[in-house]
Amino acid sequence: MATAVPRLRVHHPPGSEQVVLIEKETFNIGRRPDNDLVVAEKDISRLQAVICREGTHFILEDRGSTFGTFVNRLPATRQRLRNRDVISLGRDQRIEMTFLQEDRMSQILEEVESRRRPDTTPDDYRNLSILLELSKGFNTMTSLQDMLELALDAVIDVTHAERGFIMLRDEEGTLTMRASRNPDRGEPGPGQPRLSRSIVDEVVASGEPRFLTDVNEDPKVKGRPSIEELSLRWVVCLPLKVLPAEQVTRPSRLPDKADLFGVIYADSSHAGAPLSPVTRDLIQSIATHAIFALENFFLRQEDLERRLVEREMEREMERLREIDRLKTEFVSNVSHELRTPLTAIKGSVDNMLDGLTGSVNERQRHYLTRVNENAEQLSRLIADLLDLARIESGQVEVRPRSTSVSRLLEGAAESMRPVLDRRGISLKVELPRDDLVIVADRDRLMQVLFNLIGNAVKFTSPGGAVTLDARLMADEVVVSVSDTGVGIPERDLERIFDRFYQAPAAQGAKPTGTGLGLPIARSLVELHGGRLWAERAEVGSRFHFTLPVGAAPRAGTGPAEGAQS
Repeated sequence: MATAVPRLRVHHPPGSEQVVLIEKETFNIGRRPDNDLVVAEKDISRLQAVICREGTHFILEDRGSTFGTFVNRLPATRQRLRNRDVISLGRDQRIEMTFLQEDRMSQILEEVESRRRPDTTPDDYRNLSILLELSKGFNTMTSLQDMLELALDAVIDVTHAERGFIMLRDEEGTLTMRASRNPDRGEPGPGQPRLSRSIVDEVVASGEPRFLTDVNEDPKVKGRPSIEELSLRWVVCLPLKVLPAEQVTRPSRLPDKADLFGVIYADSSHAGAPLSPVTRDLIQSIATHAIFALENFFLRQEDLERRLVEREMEREMERLREIDRLKTEFVSNVSHELRTPLTAIKGSVDNMLDGLTGSVNERQRHYLTRVNENAEQLSRLIADLLDLARIESGQVEVRPRSTSVSRLLEGAAESMRPVLDRRGISLKVELPRDDLVIVADRDRLMQVLFNLIGNAVKFTSPGGAVTLDARLMADEVVVSVSDTGVGIPERDLERIFDRFYQAPAAQGAKPTGTGLGLPIARSLVELHGGRLWAERAEVGSRFHFTLPVGAAPRAGTGPAEGAQS
């Protein structure tokens, strides 16, 4: 390419253009004859402006000119120049020049001009028109096969070959035939059409094109079996190379490591005239345009497939949401329907146990007690199902108010202590030294603590212990429930918060409960902006949940729970 020396494209006099290289460290512009750029106009000062190099940058400085110096129509006293900045001079700014630095288009134009040769023929210009129309064709095609055949036809027509092939790598990296023209000329071999495989292998190995316009002139090629069997005199083979994967977004269907994706091959049984440099450039440009078209095609296909998958996933998610809504609605309706007859059953059993229907012997009392216990368990299950349905449907209302953490823990311990006493499990409460105040729904947090303490009791043997404690960490209160039970396997620390999942009990005993307490507890904590998680301890397990620390009660919220009035 052209040198990177900056230049000025000067449009003066109007209608003309000249290019002046800026080769000095200080480049002077003005009316004076010894300036580097002389602008012989009365509006221009003797020394109008200078362009100075500062490192890799160029600075334009006005030297006190009469009518000023402008860059992009704005007055400029001292300004760093950027590529394509327009410098204008004179009373009406009618003298213009464009600053060019590392300007790619200018370099391309200079390269084209430098390649102009006196022996350029109309056919050469025709070839350039072919390349332009080929690019348009690639951009409008939606079929991979059409693209391959268009690229192949272009190479065959430009080179006047008798037949041609395009081979692409498959998923295993093997070159396979994807497009062909006149493949059965001569004696076709079994399977794929015959071609000079040795030439193809050389191009694949080197990544460079081969132009053999007369194989008789190349003794290394002349005696090859495929050349003699097919009576070949003329062979052209071009690599289809993609940019390295670290430089571009490469379609997944292209090889991850290999930069050569395939080859375009053409041959003839007649020797051809030597290919002109312009024609060779055209053939290589056809190969380059073909690989870009293939990359764009595969990227479009992958984008289309991705959007189809996303659309299908969205439809599936919508279907699952609807199923989940119907399930929640069903659970809520069934739970409500069960609650009424269950209340009647439980009330009747209580009346019988109280002797309202007459005396009850020990055998009857035993069975009635079992019925009552199972009714209580079923009632808890229905309550859990209703809570879960309300949470999932967003119908749970949180009524926050200032709450004392110490009073919260003491209240939960007092309510649950009889349950632990019956199981022979001790309950210890470790209160913070300074009482902490949070803004939360006390009833919902009591429900969380009941679930966590009840879960600890379920997995702790008689003689064990359950501990409640709270502490301040940064801007959160961390409440913990620890036990000395069997502990939770590492693999189950997150699964226990799944609906209906129950961790194994001690010594392989069958788990009890509904498997809903922990999911409900986590949901209620999250409604307060906190987190709930479990971890293994040296003995037993620990559950922790966080709650944001509340500010002093606002007007109308009332005093903290348990505070003195």
